[in-house]
Amino acid sequence: MVRLTPSMRGGVAENRGLWLAWLAGIACVVLGADLATKHWVQQNIPLGQHLAWWPEVCQLTHTRNTGMAFSLLHHAPELVRWGSAALWVLLVGWVVLQPKGSPLRTGVGMVAAGLIMGGALANGWERFTHGWVTDFIDVVAVHFAIFNVADTAVCVGVALWCVLLFKHNLSAANATPKVA
Repeated sequence: MVRLTPSMRGGVAENRGLWLAWLAGIACVVLGADLATKHWVQQNIPLGQHLAWWPEVCQLTHTRNTGMAFSLLHHAPELVRWGSAALWVLLVGWVVLQPKGSPLRTGVGMVAAGLIMGGALANGWERFTHGWVTDFIDVVAVHFAIFNVADTAVCVGVALWCVLLFKHNLSAANATPKVA
């Protein structure tokens, strides 16, 4: 296991250019993985059909979603398209403008933001080029919504972000002097 020294840990967070390069790299990996898996599904599984992957647990089901998560607003694809694009631009601006010392300017924060931005960009790309998002991961064991790699990246990124902010707030609360 590689151990990071304090100077190594601070290096990426302290150097805005390096931090943004890593963040963009993570987002590009998510974008590439998502678009590649969607392309494979589109080429190999007819729309509405299933491919057994892990019997009674998970299968690949080719579906199209014109809405958001859980098909919310599926009747308003233009609102979803432009609304999600506007949110992505706001998110990028907010992330880029994070000051030194922000919990987001840490390694975990960078990974979280990269996952969220890459997943949002991947689904946004497909919304603008096709008018829908291809979903295909079907966890039949729990009868959950069908999703894709980008959705997974966004959810993992949000979970990391929540843990990071909770940890940061807990540390800040413990560092606050107690009034007697």
